[in-house]
Amino acid sequence: MPERDNYWTRVATRSLSRRRVLLLAGSSAAAAALAACGGDDDGAETPGSQDTAPAGGSATPTSGTTATATATKTASTSPAPAWGDMPVGKAGGKANFVHYLDVATLDPHTPTAADSAYQYQLYNSLVGLDQNRVTPSIGLAEKWEIADPTTITFTLRQGIKFHDGTPFNAEAVKVNVTRILDPALKATWAAQLAAIDRVEVVNDSTARFVLKRPDASLLFALASVYGAGIVSPTALNKYGKDIKSNPVGTGPFTLDKWVPGSQVVVKKNPNYWEKDSKGNPLPYLEQVTISPIP
Repeated sequence: MPERDNYWTRVATRSLSRRRVLLLAGSSAAAAALAACGGDDDGAETPGSQDTAPAGGSATPTSGTTATATATKTASTSPAPAWGDMPVGKAGGKANFVHYLDVATLDPHTPTAADSAYQYQLYNSLVGLDQNRVTPSIGLAEKWEIADPTTITFTLRQGIKFHDGTPFNAEAVKVNVTRILDPALKATWAAQLAAIDRVEVVNDSTARFVLKRPDASLLFALASVYGAGIVSPTALNKYGKDIKSNPVGTGPFTLDKWVPGSQVVVKKNPNYWEKDSKGNPLPYLEQVTISPIP
């Protein structure tokens, strides 16, 4: 289908600031290293060593209609094998990491800058981020269609469940976006998602975003667990603001314990949905401990 010149093709690339690129790419890369590395029992890790660890995370879409940078009458992504030519890791083991600050909250909608390293282990975002090209990629949504500059329809992955067993579906997406946009919450990412007027539930696996105005940076904003991670609606209803210490996402790890000022320990989510390039389940690690620098 031939491309047409519209808002999405003209301003997508210049609407993404360097600061946002660094924020999204850096956080996702750290999460990928934790989610997929494995094989060393109780081995202490340093920040530099994460770059060489086998990674696992969002799949890379095929060429053609990728994210906002290439828009057609119906622009969409297509699934591709997760992780491409990334090396396959060994399952098992534990890892210990240090972080420059203690975690303040495990609520992905009200994080501080220091919280993302912890939250990326527990949650996923609707859209992923291609680490090589720094473009939106498939995440909890396996594809999306841009019918016009103010309508984006997401097709969601099926069969995914939150840590508490709640199904991930279009209603969960609507609940999360509505919560972020609620002025009473004072969400960290509210300004980044301000172009959204509403989310319509078409069916369980389809969510339609209706925008107030075109926003070429929206897909990038939705690619960040920091600010836009997807939380279990059941848990939100149960815990309310106390979700900050009772995180329930769809991420590669679940919370085992949190000792403020000391450590956050997460354990492998046995039902995690992502696979490596050979079809092996992720994450490889059984446990990750993150401790703030004293």
